[in-house]
Amino acid sequence: MGGVQQVRTREDAVRLAQWLESADRGVPVVLISPSRYGAESFLDVDRLEAEASASAEIYLLASVAAVWALRRTYPPARHLYAGSARVVPVGGFVAEVTRLHVAGDGIDRVQVARELLDDVRRCSPLAVS
Repeated sequence: MGGVQQVRTREDAVRLAQWLESADRGVPVVLISPSRYGAESFLDVDRLEAEASASAEIYLLASVAAVWALRRTYPPARHLYAGSARVVPVGGFVAEVTRLHVAGDGIDRVQVARELLDDVRRCSPLAVS
């Protein structure tokens, strides 16, 4: 799977929305929105990459345009905002399985990363370390 993939443009976001709905996708996807202060996230993206990239794809929405395009083309992403993140299970979006996680500042980053990793574990046919 690899590392964190950057979604920078509207076109990238539309392709991502199509991939999220694809029957060919066999792993969960972690969606991370930028903080309201820029493209950086309050989430511990390095930890997510280290611990989940073998069993999930990780996408960082790196621009406001990408966030808005994904929210328009993939309705389950409509609540992604201001550094929030969520896991999209294989087979689509299941609200009961995944929650929207928000790190309000750098202090929350470890807890939110732990919660996202737990969601990846629940949604993945592959084990997360």
